[in-house]
Amino acid sequence: MRIATVITLSNPVGGAQVYVRDLAEALVKNGHETEVFIGSEGILTDWLTDLGIRHRLVPSMRHSISPLSDIRAVNELAAMLKEYRPDIVATNSSKAGIIGRLSARRLGIPSVYTVHGWSFLKSEGKLSSFLGWQAEKYCARFTSKIIAVSEFDRKLAIERKLCEPEKVVAIHNGIPDISSDFFASPGDDAKPVEIVVVARFAAPKDHATLLNAMARLKDRDWRLSLVGDGPDEAVVRATVGSLGLSDRVVFVGAVRSVLEYLKKSHLFVLTSLSEGLPLSIMEAMRSGLPVVSNRVAGIPEEVVDGQNGYLVDVMDAESLASRIASLIDDKDLRARMGQESRKLYLERFTSQRLIENTYRVFEQAVK
Repeated sequence: MRIATVITLSNPVGGAQVYVRDLAEALVKNGHETEVFIGSEGILTDWLTDLGIRHRLVPSMRHSISPLSDIRAVNELAAMLKEYRPDIVATNSSKAGIIGRLSARRLGIPSVYTVHGWSFLKSEGKLSSFLGWQAEKYCARFTSKIIAVSEFDRKLAIERKLCEPEKVVAIHNGIPDISSDFFASPGDDAKPVEIVVVARFAAPKDHATLLNAMARLKDRDWRLSLVGDGPDEAVVRATVGSLGLSDRVVFVGAVRSVLEYLKKSHLFVLTSLSEGLPLSIMEAMRSGLPVVSNRVAGIPEEVVDGQNGYLVDVMDAESLASRIASLIDDKDLRARMGQESRKLYLERFTSQRLIENTYRVFEQAVK
């Protein structure tokens, strides 16, 4: 099968970019042909180049809404697809999802849209939310299949009447397994207890609540590593200083691989206000770490409260501190929950399961 994959951004790295990279690599390894059509250069295009996967830029396909640029992007992409002649167009993220599906429709090519979190939820109650919902509903009419990366998003599509229930299917994201050399040992006696967060410094990740929770735990022996970069890094650094945590918090920066940081950690935390199905939590589970995170979107499909970690309400620093404290204090609990994380990863979130289920949807779409 010849598959055209469409995505808007190469940066910053997020679940959609990793998904496109891993799926494209797996398709090629399994004897299929794929080319990635992308709106910008960056880390994703670097990855694709390293893997020898063909890709080309769609210059007018931008993240921001611009009617003239968006119309040009549809025309540009349609011309490229006409030349490439794919069997199916697989789109990712909201903007590429709209432009890609409109281009595919013009050429009579079946399309599949993978939802990495519904965009209209990020501006709930605003005009942009309503317009986003309308655009999604319109494009769903001529989409062969919609893949939601979480059951939460699948149910939401049905509740909002975006499409017929049989058109949308939930397929959890998945990531390749790792060598046991990179497994964590959350139950060891090492001090301080190492806590790791992998998240961009941006408002949706809510580092403020995390840091306020950690400030309540100064009587315990811990160290917090913040992996990532982003526009709010200066604000986060200032918050660390104002809370008197400068000797406890390490700013790691952006890294190509998080494996070494997960391996040396005892506990993973993510305090996002909104998410799809975070790959960062999957990576922590794969390494065998207990997870404390917020009860939002698809996260409860990864973290089973009381089994492989804990769930708390958003912006609840007191509950967050309490759950983190229980894991700092109890190495046996960390070890047990870490084992459950690893088990759940193998059951639900391997890349092989993702690839098999996704390709099955592609086959259904071209029939």
